[in-house]
Amino acid sequence: MSTNQTTLNGHFQIEGDTVGRTEQDIDPVIRFYHRCDDDLKKIGYRTFAISYPKEYVTIGRVPRKPFDIGKLNLQIIYPRENRDMKFFD
Repeated sequence: MSTNQTTLNGHFQIEGDTVGRTEQDIDPVIRFYHRCDDDLKKIGYRTFAISYPKEYVTIGRVPRKPFDIGKLNLQIIYPRENRDMKFFD
């Protein structure tokens, strides 16, 4: 639905809209692709996903309830973390 990059200090804000979708079609998840604390010889990006509650999904174009994901430590390995080879530097 949307993509974004972090600022130099690691902050990000992302919004998507639900135009053309119903609430039942949406599985709210944020997927992260990163190279933090990674061996530069490895190809691709580390990737993991975090689901969030459907109560933060607003039908329409304007979000009504923001979800604060808080701080994430990207040095650790997250459950079901993988390496995605589709993205290269």
